[in-house]
Amino acid sequence: GFSGQNVSCLYHFIMSYFPWLTILVVLPIFAGSIIFFLPHKGNKIVRWYTISICLLEFLLMTYAFCYHFQLEDPLIQLKEDYKWI
Repeated sequence: GFSGQNVSCLYHFIMSYFPWLTILVVLPIFAGSIIFFLPHKGNKIVRWYTISICLLEFLLMTYAFCYHFQLEDPLIQLKEDYKWI
């Protein structure tokens, strides 16, 4: 089984390599494309949906920058490195 220390190390490894920038860019684009499929009876549903997505985006951004960004580190942070063609 997993001990508490192993789970903590696994969590830290996953969160260190989590694609924060991709999520912060793709989430509003994806969520915005879903607006076209919402009912068009009044603006309340679209308004609450948009506010919810904005709040979720704000919370994710706040979490990423508060817990994974080091102010004293002058190097590039929250980077994603992918191999292309």
